[in-house]
Amino acid sequence: MAASRDRNPAWSRDETILLLDLYLRHPSAEARHPEVAALSATLRDLASETGTPRPETFRNPVGIAMKLRNLAQQDPAFQQSGRAGLGHGNRLNAEIWRLLANDPVALAAEVKRVRHDIATQIEGPGGRTPSRGPVPTFGSFGVARSDGETQVYVLTLNGFRSWLASRHDVPHGFDILKVGISNDVERRLGELNAGLPAVLDLRWRKYWSIVLPVASDAYMIEQAVLSSVEERGWSGGGEFVIAPAEQLVAQILATLHELAPEGPTART
Repeated sequence: MAASRDRNPAWSRDETILLLDLYLRHPSAEARHPEVAALSATLRDLASETGTPRPETFRNPVGIAMKLRNLAQQDPAFQQSGRAGLGHGNRLNAEIWRLLANDPVALAAEVKRVRHDIATQIEGPGGRTPSRGPVPTFGSFGVARSDGETQVYVLTLNGFRSWLASRHDVPHGFDILKVGISNDVERRLGELNAGLPAVLDLRWRKYWSIVLPVASDAYMIEQAVLSSVEERGWSGGGEFVIAPAEQLVAQILATLHELAPEGPTART
């Protein structure tokens, strides 16, 4: 049955696989947990991209935390603890638990497949956007997309103190920053700076970056960080942040450690 505008659609098989992966790593995660926020952002972005009906509460962090409590009913260890869960689960929860909860290799393969599919649907094949160079006026033109190492980066806006700060309340010691992901940060810098009039004497500069092995990992970190930034009152809208640059980098590293406590495959 199709979901109404005000009612959240039932969880899909792929969504439940990601939920199980989250539960097995963080069984007590609450709505404010960064990985709950990251999963929420991913599923909400996917719904927007695919046209899935998305009420205001669709896959929000509170709903995901509740769904984790629901999934806990399938966990024998949780049942033996005597703690109160949420409801008795459903057939899909039981099926996914039976197939994957005790098979970490199969679960890891399924999670990788689902995240690759999501990245493809959100950002195109390979989870990345092609170069924005001009379309040629003649001849043939093609774009090759492939997944691979992707940077989570922080840019800082130089020159804003003499121009923007006189018009906006930017606290002393804070910077105007941009968080993003790209497989070519220098190209992205060029695109951003090309849109700034030279008369303003403003330039984006690379402040910091870290390399992750695949685009989907970088996207997950970026979304979790942006959710944390909003909670801390640092959001400047979208990917823009008003905060001390070093504190933002510390937040990214803390998020990276939280999402991959065993040691992420990443390099600065």
